[in-house]
Amino acid sequence: MAMEHSALDEVFLPRKKLKQLIAGLPTPFFLYDEAGIRESIRDFLQAFSWCPGHRQIFPLRQLPLDGMARILLEEGCGVSCCTDRELRQAADWGFFGESLVYEPMY
Repeated sequence: MAMEHSALDEVFLPRKKLKQLIAGLPTPFFLYDEAGIRESIRDFLQAFSWCPGHRQIFPLRQLPLDGMARILLEEGCGVSCCTDRELRQAADWGFFGESLVYEPMY
């Protein structure tokens, strides 16, 4: 008999703990593996270590969450913004200078 595959089988938390968390949260919600994200960013930056001055820039529009912005900033990444609102938001989160790219869409 084939076992049913569930997305819960591949999550970084034990199934029981995950079900407890889900029961107490309104939907929608986002659950991130911070350690995994940090590890992936470090691996990616290491892969480009041969290129002096390389900076990984992420579009703020794709990750408009305080926690993700904090992780990106702490790991040495930057963000690109295409609106004045995004630019102000990025500055509020601490992105300045070379960590902030403004690319307005006309």
